[in-house]
Amino acid sequence: MSREYNDPAPGVSFFTPHQNPPSGTAVDPQPNGQPIPMLFKPLKIRGVDFQNRIFVSIFFSNLLS
Repeated sequence: MSREYNDPAPGVSFFTPHQNPPSGTAVDPQPNGQPIPMLFKPLKIRGVDFQNRIFVSIFFSNLLS
């Protein structure tokens, strides 16, 4: 039986598996030959690099009670 091992991501103070390529990275070149959509291109805001332009807002479930 082979043992699977996840390498840790570099530069993180807690364990999270190293992902190569990072999740959210578009396949280059695209299977249909089209250019990579802008949604999946890297974005830099105030010196912080983001792999893509997909963001999720904070969910406030406690406001419903």
